[in-house]
Amino acid sequence: MTLKTVYVWFKKFSAGRERGEDEHWSVRPTTANTAYRYKWIEVVFASTCVTELSHPLYSPDLSPLDFFQFHKPKITLKGQRFTDIMHIQAAATKELKDVPLEEFSRAFDDLYTHCQRCIVYNWDYGPSALS
Repeated sequence: MTLKTVYVWFKKFSAGRERGEDEHWSVRPTTANTAYRYKWIEVVFASTCVTELSHPLYSPDLSPLDFFQFHKPKITLKGQRFTDIMHIQAAATKELKDVPLEEFSRAFDDLYTHCQRCIVYNWDYGPSALS
């Protein structure tokens, strides 16, 4: 317990407080990320005929694509302020034109290889399929 907390409690007891328990908080209880909440959502979806799309635990379709990474142009544009959409488009176009042709080519080769691998493995996203 910090010295500041001791002073606060001393002041409260000096003012007439008789108990050491915390007072009841009038805040909304947390309901996020509970097993009950997940089960309740499943029941609501089932009762309203909403189809739940299941997916494997590891699915590259749900992860960001790494075939061409836009982080290099984003880094140079980060923090800049633009007055209108035309200036944004001009700056983004300039940054994309500065990317070497070999890098674009490699990105599309990686995309093609990935798609071929997915077709061969019948879209089975196990670790062996992606290695």
